[in-house]
Amino acid sequence: MALALIMTFGAFAQINTHRLESAKKESTIERNLKAPEFDASSAKKHVVSQSKAMSVEITVGTINPLSVEATFTPNSEVVEYYYLAADASEGSMFSQYVALYQMFGMTLEDVVVGMSDNYDNPATGTQTVTLAGDFITPGVENTIYVAAVDANDEVSVFTTTYTATQLGGEGDAMVTLNIPQDSITAFSFYLEATPNDQTSYYNLVLLSQDQYTEMGWTADSVSDYFATNANPFYATFATPVTDLEPGTTYLVYAEAFNINGVSSGLISQTVTTTTLGGSGTAAVEVTVSDVAVTSASITFTPNDQTAYYYYLILSESDFDNAGFTSDADVQAYLEQENDRQYSQLGGTLNGLTPGTTYKVYAIAYNADGVADSIAPTLFTTVANGGTGLAEVAVTVEMVDGTAVISAVPNDQVSYYYFAIYYGIDNMGDDDVLDYLLQNGNTYTEDIDAEITEDDFDESELWGVYAIPFNANNEEGPRVAIRFTPEGVLSLADVELSSVSLYPNPASSELTVSATSSINRIEIANLLGQKVYENATLGSNQATINVSALQHGAYFVRVFTSEGTMTRKLIVR
Repeated sequence: MALALIMTFGAFAQINTHRLESAKKESTIERNLKAPEFDASSAKKHVVSQSKAMSVEITVGTINPLSVEATFTPNSEVVEYYYLAADASEGSMFSQYVALYQMFGMTLEDVVVGMSDNYDNPATGTQTVTLAGDFITPGVENTIYVAAVDANDEVSVFTTTYTATQLGGEGDAMVTLNIPQDSITAFSFYLEATPNDQTSYYNLVLLSQDQYTEMGWTADSVSDYFATNANPFYATFATPVTDLEPGTTYLVYAEAFNINGVSSGLISQTVTTTTLGGSGTAAVEVTVSDVAVTSASITFTPNDQTAYYYYLILSESDFDNAGFTSDADVQAYLEQENDRQYSQLGGTLNGLTPGTTYKVYAIAYNADGVADSIAPTLFTTVANGGTGLAEVAVTVEMVDGTAVISAVPNDQVSYYYFAIYYGIDNMGDDDVLDYLLQNGNTYTEDIDAEITEDDFDESELWGVYAIPFNANNEEGPRVAIRFTPEGVLSLADVELSSVSLYPNPASSELTVSATSSINRIEIANLLGQKVYENATLGSNQATINVSALQHGAYFVRVFTSEGTMTRKLIVR
């Protein structure tokens, strides 16, 4: 079970900045809108059996609060099997995992196989084993699951229940915290939380002293947090706590409860991570290489006197749009954001605009907080495309059950967004295109792709989407094509020219005009955070006061009787 860690984030920038990917990732044109951050395919190994031939007898042996002995006796149809024990009641950690898996189309069989401790080494034959783990809850009914697999790689689940014995007593519950001094580094420390024999369960949380102060917390606030958010611990917790900030004070809180639910009261321990750098001149070397049409490789290398550094990458136009008038403005902004880096950072920066000059800032601070020079490094992406109408020709052809897809931009295209999506059953094309504009990858060359019969197992309905831009960053006709294994459902350019914004850039008032009745207008920043909404319109035109918005780029989403349209807005 992981230690609960409360994290804070500074105010997000309202400017179009760029972040490096510290680990190089392959660009992909395929994404499941239902699960953009979750890949369950690796655990989805088997299919549910339609046969009743398999059986596994489960015999429960010695029962303890956090473990149970069980003997599994499979019949001859079972080739291998997986097992686990868990509290399956509503609201338990296991039930939450099951719900998460099932959200992405997986079954209970998949869950048992994927979460089994012996996933890489399945059991065979009759075995007596002791099952333990974070999913067992003392004093309540738990379930033993066995997922049996036959020679056809089909799987069936067999279960039995047992009641785990109670943990703790009616005396004073207590948990002891220990942080060895020699375990403390700039980014981690070792934490031991040891409950006594009267403890039925305990809660544990880590937060920074700054966070504690900023939120105005008291000891009662921590107790309230435990009452509504914490997952209980039962056994000794002993592990390195990592991903911490150097030179930062952290508070560790714990609260133990006996078998009657009586609290020991909060206990706490303070620990401060070590600092980095020295008192000399801090500096960060910036290396820019492999500059292309929409990408460049950038590396930041701090010297040994650097305690921490900030970086920012933005175009010259974004520099102006953000309201910066000098490099000192950038430094003030970065210090306010306080997104500190400590070690070498490098990667490929994608999604850049062709023929555009970018500024790369890297400001290093030594252990005394003294900053180095802020002068930026400049680089210019390779120019591409023309100033005419940007268009991309997209075709989808079904060949022997495979969708053969191509995208060919014309010579006016500077770059274009492109993606092949599934999980779009309940979404309109406008919604998917808006998602692509905010989350998709950009391309400059022709694209050839295929969706095979195996891919169609994930979803019957797929879509190909493209949004082109010319060298003036003017948007061309959008393309949306939906298809299934049987063929193309629709093939049409989606022209969204019925909404206009003016003036753009805007500084005080913005007029939104449409050819149909406007039902609602939303404005969101580049992080997708909504900063304005008006749902009481009804006419074909609306005037919005944008003077309170920070300078930068935004997306204006207009909901009309004809559909939803999105436009990019610059506020100066």
